[in-house]
Amino acid sequence: MIDKEKIRDQVAFFIMEIAKTVLGERASGVVSHMLSSEHGTQNLSSREMLITFAEKIKEIMGEKGAQAVIRQIGREVAKALQKEYPEEDYEKLLEMSSSILGLTEKIYRDEKGIYSYNCVVYPLIKEKGYEAMEHPGCWGCLGFIEAFAVKLEKGARGVKWVERDVPNKVCKFIYIKG
Repeated sequence: MIDKEKIRDQVAFFIMEIAKTVLGERASGVVSHMLSSEHGTQNLSSREMLITFAEKIKEIMGEKGAQAVIRQIGREVAKALQKEYPEEDYEKLLEMSSSILGLTEKIYRDEKGIYSYNCVVYPLIKEKGYEAMEHPGCWGCLGFIEAFAVKLEKGARGVKWVERDVPNKVCKFIYIKG
């Protein structure tokens, strides 16, 4: 049985631990300090905190560095969650956890790829002048989806973002196979 509250607690713990591993203890501490010293960050939603966290990583590591780090954090969070549940629950776990994390309202997958419906981060990045996948926070979602894709889709080595269907509010990620 998948428990939403348990997933929420697990994800918060995993993100902090994985950030230490991926960034290193010192850099992770710098980012945490930058976030805590920002005016009003204590009142941010989890989505807003994700965006702010990604922006702080970008300040330290640059655009490409932030994309790589945030993508890896997304992968590692998904892998850590997967260790807590049986493989037969992965489909439901992907759906529920992406919603709980505030990444998307719904995820659908077929033989071609994974589709993220109504990304709840998109309006926040759009306000800041970004399109889909231009903001490093989007790369966390990519990494998260990718870690599930390699477990759920036979032969998948990863995923590639191909487009955002703006009118239908869908981001499309295709499987990388071979």
